[in-house]
Amino acid sequence: MISSQIHPDMEEKLSVPALLHHIVYGIVTGCVLMLFSDWNGILGVVAALLIGCCLSFFCWIAERLWEYLLLPVIQRPHTMMMYSYRLAIWFLAGGMGYTFGLLIAKKNGLIDIYERPIARIFIVGGVIGVIFQLLMRLHVWYLINVTERKGKSL
Repeated sequence: MISSQIHPDMEEKLSVPALLHHIVYGIVTGCVLMLFSDWNGILGVVAALLIGCCLSFFCWIAERLWEYLLLPVIQRPHTMMMYSYRLAIWFLAGGMGYTFGLLIAKKNGLIDIYERPIARIFIVGGVIGVIFQLLMRLHVWYLINVTERKGKSL
Protein backbone atom coordinates (compact mmCIF):
# COMPACT_ATOMS: atom_id res chain seq x y z
CA MET A 1 0.00 0.00 0.00
CA ILE A 2 1.10 3.52 -0.69
CA SER A 3 1.53 5.65 2.39
CA SER A 4 -0.83 8.30 0.99
CA GLN A 5 -3.61 5.67 0.98
CA ILE A 6 -2.99 4.76 4.61
CA HIS A 7 -2.64 8.28 5.97
CA PRO A 8 -6.22 9.63 5.44
CA ASP A 9 -7.72 6.47 6.93
CA MET A 10 -5.40 6.62 9.92
CA GLU A 11 -6.09 10.31 10.38
CA GLU A 12 -9.84 9.65 10.42
CA LYS A 13 -9.65 6.83 12.98
CA LEU A 14 -7.22 8.71 15.24
CA SER A 15 -9.20 11.94 15.07
CA VAL A 16 -10.93 13.72 17.91
CA PRO A 17 -14.45 12.73 16.70
CA ALA A 18 -13.43 9.05 16.71
CA LEU A 19 -12.18 9.39 20.27
CA LEU A 20 -15.33 11.28 21.26
CA HIS A 21 -17.45 8.40 19.92
CA HIS A 22 -15.56 6.07 22.22
CA ILE A 23 -16.00 8.44 25.15
CA VAL A 24 -19.76 8.40 24.52
CA TYR A 25 -19.62 4.59 24.36
CA GLY A 26 -17.62 4.68 27.60
CA ILE A 27 -20.30 6.78 29.28
CA VAL A 28 -22.96 4.33 28.11
CA THR A 29 -20.80 1.46 29.42
CA GLY A 30 -20.47 3.29 32.74
CA CYS A 31 -24.26 3.61 32.94
CA VAL A 32 -24.63 -0.12 32.29
CA LEU A 33 -22.02 -0.80 34.98
CA MET A 34 -24.14 1.23 37.40
CA LEU A 35 -27.03 -1.15 36.81
CA PHE A 36 -24.95 -4.15 37.90
CA SER A 37 -22.96 -2.58 40.72
CA ASP A 38 -23.82 -1.59 44.25
CA TRP A 39 -22.10 1.79 44.15
CA ASN A 40 -24.49 4.48 45.31
CA GLY A 41 -24.47 8.22 45.37
CA ILE A 42 -22.82 10.71 43.12
CA LEU A 43 -19.37 9.21 43.81
CA GLY A 44 -20.56 5.84 42.52
CA VAL A 45 -21.90 7.46 39.35
CA VAL A 46 -18.61 9.31 38.79
CA ALA A 47 -16.66 6.09 39.44
CA ALA A 48 -18.78 4.11 36.98
CA LEU A 49 -18.39 6.77 34.30
CA LEU A 50 -14.63 6.88 34.92
CA ILE A 51 -14.37 3.10 34.68
CA GLY A 52 -16.48 3.05 31.51
CA CYS A 53 -14.32 5.74 29.88
CA CYS A 54 -11.09 3.93 30.87
CA LEU A 55 -12.45 0.69 29.44
CA SER A 56 -13.49 2.44 26.24
CA PHE A 57 -10.13 4.18 25.90
CA PHE A 58 -8.16 0.96 26.31
CA CYS A 59 -10.41 -0.79 23.77
CA TRP A 60 -9.93 2.12 21.35
CA ILE A 61 -6.14 1.89 21.74
CA ALA A 62 -6.25 -1.90 21.24
CA GLU A 63 -8.18 -1.51 17.98
CA ARG A 64 -5.72 1.09 16.70
CA LEU A 65 -2.78 -1.15 17.61
CA TRP A 66 -4.43 -4.08 15.84
CA GLU A 67 -5.19 -2.10 12.69
CA TYR A 68 -1.89 -0.26 12.32
CA LEU A 69 0.69 -2.63 13.77
CA LEU A 70 -0.57 -6.19 13.39
CA LEU A 71 -2.98 -6.13 10.45
CA PRO A 72 -0.45 -4.99 7.80
CA VAL A 73 1.85 -7.88 8.74
CA ILE A 74 -0.83 -10.60 8.55
CA GLN A 75 -1.24 -12.27 5.18
CA ARG A 76 -4.77 -13.65 5.68
CA PRO A 77 -6.51 -11.41 8.23
CA HIS A 78 -10.02 -12.87 7.83
CA THR A 79 -9.34 -16.36 9.16
CA MET A 80 -10.77 -17.75 12.39
CA MET A 81 -7.30 -17.84 13.94
CA MET A 82 -6.90 -14.09 13.43
CA TYR A 83 -10.31 -13.44 14.98
CA SER A 84 -9.28 -15.49 18.01
CA TYR A 85 -6.16 -13.32 18.33
CA ARG A 86 -8.32 -10.26 18.06
CA LEU A 87 -10.62 -11.58 20.81
CA ALA A 88 -7.56 -12.08 23.00
CA ILE A 89 -6.48 -8.49 22.40
CA TRP A 90 -9.99 -7.28 23.21
CA PHE A 91 -9.94 -9.35 26.40
CA LEU A 92 -6.60 -7.92 27.49
CA ALA A 93 -7.66 -4.36 26.68
CA GLY A 94 -10.93 -4.76 28.59
CA GLY A 95 -9.18 -6.29 31.59
CA MET A 96 -6.57 -3.55 31.71
CA GLY A 97 -9.09 -0.75 31.17
CA TYR A 98 -11.54 -2.00 33.79
CA THR A 99 -8.82 -2.67 36.36
CA PHE A 100 -7.13 0.66 35.66
CA GLY A 101 -10.44 2.51 36.04
CA LEU A 102 -11.22 0.69 39.30
CA LEU A 103 -7.80 1.46 40.72
CA ILE A 104 -8.05 5.15 39.78
CA ALA A 105 -11.52 5.34 41.32
CA LYS A 106 -10.27 3.67 44.50
CA LYS A 107 -7.19 5.88 44.69
CA ASN A 108 -9.36 9.00 44.45
CA GLY A 109 -11.79 7.73 47.12
CA LEU A 110 -14.76 7.29 44.83
CA ILE A 111 -15.35 3.62 45.68
CA ASP A 112 -14.01 0.99 48.06
CA ILE A 113 -12.67 -2.26 46.64
CA TYR A 114 -11.89 -5.11 48.99
CA GLU A 115 -11.51 -7.93 46.48
CA ARG A 116 -8.21 -9.70 46.30
CA PRO A 117 -6.67 -11.16 44.23
CA ILE A 118 -7.24 -8.73 41.42
CA ALA A 119 -7.33 -11.54 38.82
CA ARG A 120 -11.13 -11.81 39.17
CA ILE A 121 -11.49 -8.08 38.51
CA PHE A 122 -9.27 -8.43 35.43
CA ILE A 123 -11.32 -11.37 34.10
CA VAL A 124 -14.58 -9.45 34.59
CA GLY A 125 -13.04 -6.50 32.77
CA GLY A 126 -11.84 -8.77 29.98
CA VAL A 127 -15.30 -10.20 29.45
CA ILE A 128 -16.80 -6.69 29.50
CA GLY A 129 -14.14 -5.60 26.98
CA VAL A 130 -14.97 -8.43 24.59
CA ILE A 131 -18.70 -7.68 24.84
CA PHE A 132 -17.98 -3.96 24.39
CA GLN A 133 -15.90 -4.55 21.26
CA LEU A 134 -18.41 -7.01 19.77
CA LEU A 135 -21.19 -4.47 20.24
CA MET A 136 -18.97 -1.80 18.68
CA ARG A 137 -18.31 -4.07 15.67
CA LEU A 138 -22.06 -4.73 15.29
CA HIS A 139 -22.77 -1.02 15.49
CA VAL A 140 -20.17 -0.20 12.82
CA TRP A 141 -21.44 -3.04 10.62
CA TYR A 142 -25.02 -1.77 10.99
CA LEU A 143 -24.01 1.80 10.12
CA ILE A 144 -22.10 0.64 7.03
CA ASN A 145 -25.03 -1.46 5.80
CA VAL A 146 -27.58 1.31 6.41
CA THR A 147 -25.38 3.81 4.56
CA GLU A 148 -24.97 1.45 1.59
CA ARG A 149 -28.72 0.80 1.41
CA LYS A 150 -29.52 4.50 1.49
CA GLY A 151 -26.95 5.13 -1.24
CA LYS A 152 -28.46 2.43 -3.48
CA SER A 153 -32.03 3.64 -2.99
CA LEU A 154 -31.23 7.21 -3.98
